[in-house]
Amino acid sequence: MIRNCVKLSALFGLAASTQARAEDAYFRVVDVGNALCVVAKAPGNNYMLFDAGNHNTRQCQKAVREIVKDKKIDLVVLGHSDADHVGEFADIFRSRSGMDIGQLIYTGRPGTAKKAWPEVAATIKRIEMEGKRQGRRIVRNLRDEPLPNTLGRKPLTVKLGDAAVTFVAGWNNWRNGNEAGAALSQSEKNNVVSIVAKFTYAGRSVLLTGDTVGRVAGDKPDACRYAEKWMVEKSRVALKSDVLIGQHHGGDNSSSTCFIKAAAPDYVVFPAGHVKDYDHPRQSAAERFLRQGIPASRIFRTDRGDDQGAKEWNYGRTRNCKDKTGDDDIEIFIPSNPAKPVRVQYRTVNGVCALR
Repeated sequence: MIRNCVKLSALFGLAASTQARAEDAYFRVVDVGNALCVVAKAPGNNYMLFDAGNHNTRQCQKAVREIVKDKKIDLVVLGHSDADHVGEFADIFRSRSGMDIGQLIYTGRPGTAKKAWPEVAATIKRIEMEGKRQGRRIVRNLRDEPLPNTLGRKPLTVKLGDAAVTFVAGWNNWRNGNEAGAALSQSEKNNVVSIVAKFTYAGRSVLLTGDTVGRVAGDKPDACRYAEKWMVEKSRVALKSDVLIGQHHGGDNSSSTCFIKAAAPDYVVFPAGHVKDYDHPRQSAAERFLRQGIPASRIFRTDRGDDQGAKEWNYGRTRNCKDKTGDDDIEIFIPSNPAKPVRVQYRTVNGVCALR
């Protein structure tokens, strides 16, 4: 591990002060390309894993081993069932028993990845059975037990020591119907049910949005639809957050203006990567944040410098560079002292594209 860290430091240059103090909360948005893996540590050695990387990545596992080590993960959230959100889950928990997990919350909606999803489902089942043998319920499946605020009740909040995670949205099946205009595609139906959660500590918060949907391709810039509209109008959770881990990798079918206004973040993080035809984060999505006064310097991305074409956000682009996974982890530090600012930074000074 030390040898690997030295190599990483020499190649990319580790950012200053990457260690969180024991009394601070720490997030790492792991660079798993156009996928999602977030590992969080709250004071008192309380841990959360939000989504689990892609089927062809290993960085999420490495981050869990580095940050959590052999301690219990108090809360695991699988925001939805696509392979780019659950791909490393089975490997992460292959050697972990139910004793190592406090709660696991997922939509209950089966994934479509022929290899990844059966492994995920089998791992969830094993964890569930181990919990039963221990006399406790570990797994919450939104098919059988919906989030209470989706039924008009008080939102679910899970305590992580002095921090708290409040569940804003998430469904097994989108039951609000298709609105006027273009119907949701099958992939958007899988995305719109995504679990959204708000982590709060010392009066500051991080909003994790997964692949939620707030518009469709071709909508006007002020369109406000689907899950994002529901959250703004009906979630019973204040969306205002210091940091927004941006919707659907910066795709144009999310990041609606109404949602951005409600969240009003100081920082935005796009978990994105170089994937043919996706062009994430989209220029159109980034512009909606810029129009709300969020400066480009406070919008971070895990594909820093990527060049994928005219539709991709062009800020900081390195011509003809195809960004790789693993070089653009993003760290969030939330101090225990409310007078001190939240800090967001790249874990390394330079990414692959900056070194070309």
